[in-house]
Amino acid sequence: MHCNGFFIDTMETYLVYLVKDILESLERRMDMAVSKTVTCSFTLDRETYDAFKSIVVKNHENVKGNLIRYMKDVIQFETSNAATLAAIKEVEEMKKNPSVGKSYSDVDRMMEDLLA
Repeated sequence: MHCNGFFIDTMETYLVYLVKDILESLERRMDMAVSKTVTCSFTLDRETYDAFKSIVVKNHENVKGNLIRYMKDVIQFETSNAATLAAIKEVEEMKKNPSVGKSYSDVDRMMEDLLA
């Protein structure tokens, strides 16, 4: 009988730990489901990654930061076209600093320059 009692006590302890593990796992999953962040993971061939990284680091940026900034720009300007995003940023910079780029007071002169 003592042996059976030991076995039952051991099984009860095991079940208690098992239930605790299951509850903790469910709690972690629920926390992840309501989290305001997401972890992105994808596979990319090394050649493409290295080519992208070599361009990004020239601007003293990192790959992850560059991708996140790009995503935020796509959301803000509602376009994924890189040329459009660059043009929008260029215009914003010109508005902040009028010495950047050309300015015209004569539309005809501007059209001559554009069509040249």
